[in-house]
Amino acid sequence: MYYVCFLFTYVHRGETISDVTLNRFHICCNQLRRLYKAIDEHWDIFTNDVEVQVMKDYSMVSRKFTKYYSMLMFSIASIMVAVPLTPILLDIVIPLNESRSRFFAIEVDFRVSNNEYFLPIYCYTSILILVGVNVVMGVDAMHVACTAHACSLFAAISKQIENIILKANINDEISKRKYHVDLELDPLNEEIIYREYIVCLKKHQLAIEFVNTLETSYQELSLLLLILLIGTISLIAVRIIYVLNQVGEVIKFTFVFTACLVTLMIVCYSGQRLMDESQSIFYRAYAAEWYKFSPRLKSLLIIALYRSNVPCGLKAGNMVPLSIATYAAVVRIAMSYFTAFTSFKE
Repeated sequence: MYYVCFLFTYVHRGETISDVTLNRFHICCNQLRRLYKAIDEHWDIFTNDVEVQVMKDYSMVSRKFTKYYSMLMFSIASIMVAVPLTPILLDIVIPLNESRSRFFAIEVDFRVSNNEYFLPIYCYTSILILVGVNVVMGVDAMHVACTAHACSLFAAISKQIENIILKANINDEISKRKYHVDLELDPLNEEIIYREYIVCLKKHQLAIEFVNTLETSYQELSLLLLILLIGTISLIAVRIIYVLNQVGEVIKFTFVFTACLVTLMIVCYSGQRLMDESQSIFYRAYAAEWYKFSPRLKSLLIIALYRSNVPCGLKAGNMVPLSIATYAAVVRIAMSYFTAFTSFKE
């Protein structure tokens, strides 16, 4: 996530991605309230044991992600804040005839002496790192938590449809052995399936509405993030070429480069997982023995298939779907710009 700090060098007047993220958060405040209110209501609607268990599993996944992601981010932020103090500590432990040159975790140019104004600049860069990391970490954690909840809704509906079909098949096999052997479902079983399918369709509609709200809340931020990551990955790769003879700089920029790729993977993978879970409803419904259904139940099944045929997903700027394919495309574009930049050097 430390492209937040790296971009400070390239964005005009110190406007970092954390500033943009914070402004976007204020604009989408009402939509975020709607999301959290909807999440609270879903726990009162999805009350089946299977549904509750699925939702709990996904909530635990998002909780673990937030926990370990926060630990990782704060650890790295602490390291970046502490690294500029290394020359001071070395001057105390292993003093030289002259003071070691001072450096900062992120590159800044105030047109003053870094050694003379080390403390003010160090405090400024440290605050920038901590605030930027906190803002981006909070937004990413909220995004992953909301996406995981949306996945849990689709997974719960998919599991419930599978259980309906299995329960109907078991009951139908029992009725066939006792009374008759035909391809028609027992009328009582058919009525049960019909009512439970209607409930699943209503819950599916709630899940779709939740995804639409989530997409509206994050689509502009996601597009901005993709654009910034393309530029950042390209510029960092070029910068690494220029500092190959400086081991410390290579390690720092390689770390930032990896952090950008990981950030992009988190965003794209969460969107891909949402697409997969939403489309799993189609496969579960398609696996039903529809040829045994009555006409009204077949029409209900067609509605379920039609709604789930096109997977729900998140789009950046309502244009670019967030998926693994997008991840590969963004990396490919960034590498193309990198090749173009290196050709200028030659």
